[in-house]
Amino acid sequence: MDVPVPFGRHHRHGHDGRPGLLLLGASGGLTPSPAAFLVLVSGLFLGRAGFALLLVLAFGAGMAVVLFGVGLLAIGGGTVVARGARTHATLRLATRVAPVVAAAGITLFGTTTSR
Repeated sequence: MDVPVPFGRHHRHGHDGRPGLLLLGASGGLTPSPAAFLVLVSGLFLGRAGFALLLVLAFGAGMAVVLFGVGLLAIGGGTVVARGARTHATLRLATRVAPVVAAAGITLFGTTTSR
């Protein structure tokens, strides 16, 4: 897709996000988690360090797979919504209103639970 830029130059954007998704999944799988740390420490205290390490590795792999899957759904869903927004006025309105409603909901949730 050509994207216009100032001064008459054009450049292409590649929209195949799979390498980025793989990196997202890998980084998410390597990110320390309090739950994984608790499993590892519990395994160490119980004398089952090998089993605890195996559980933490499985946890990290699962996290990587889930993040990759969610990324794929986001890319595919974004394409479907963009295509539908061109033809349906209701969907076009929803794509404009949804981010504002989501931001308001997150703000409201954050302000009410932080007390």
